[in-house]
Amino acid sequence: SFGFTVLTGVVEEKQSRVVEVVLSTVRPRDLLVGKVIGIGLLALVQIVILVAAGIIAAQISGRMSLPPTTVGAVAQLLVWFILGFALYSTAMGFLGSLASRMEEASNASMPVTMTATACYLASILLVTDDPDGALAMAMTFFPPSAPMVVPLRSALDAIQPWEITLSIVLMLAAIWVMFVVGARVYAGAILQTGSRIRIRDAWRARS
Repeated sequence: SFGFTVLTGVVEEKQSRVVEVVLSTVRPRDLLVGKVIGIGLLALVQIVILVAAGIIAAQISGRMSLPPTTVGAVAQLLVWFILGFALYSTAMGFLGSLASRMEEASNASMPVTMTATACYLASILLVTDDPDGALAMAMTFFPPSAPMVVPLRSALDAIQPWEITLSIVLMLAAIWVMFVVGARVYAGAILQTGSRIRIRDAWRARS
């Protein structure tokens, strides 16, 4: 949801030509990362409030007994929210720069939206049934699905510390690649107006 906010923000700035003014003093990659961090902080505050409210409500009502894995699961949730948001919102940001109008934003974000939805459904429908299985382990090391799978397996106490560590390393590498690629595409596309620009053309615009 907040990744889509990054997307629409990029498109609105491009459509209104505000970005042309901003880029006179800020580098394109700095603008992209600033947008991701700013909206990410807002998203993080909201999810912390939601998680805290849920835990407090469970304790007060006495209707739910929190398992021993609660603290670790909450920590994993916050860590992986940050990592997942960084990956997906960076992708949404540079894909948004390819669109010139809000009407094109949904089509531009379709690859990211479909990937996130597929990973989410797979984690809920498949990993929950067999958190120790081969599919769950494979999705643990696949960056797009790791933000959904690792916290879930942690909550079910079905993951080893080395799996979490390796998954974080792979995720950080994926975020770095996404930012390097995304920053170049963003820089090449953000000032292009008219019809929707292709990723290849945006990439070449910065060569």
